[in-house]
Amino acid sequence: MDKQWFQSNQPTEGEETARHFVRVWAEAVIRQARRTREARQVSADKLAGLRLR
Repeated sequence: MDKQWFQSNQPTEGEETARHFVRVWAEAVIRQARRTREARQVSADKLAGLRLR
């Protein structure tokens, strides 16, 4: 039986929605990771400043 008709090059609406969701979620995770890294760096800089006194 030929199953070629199952393999469409066009993504379904559900696949497009899933890709969009994953893209938005990944961008949010990256933004949060950057904010966390920056906050840790600020804390480390403040702590280093206190140690120099």
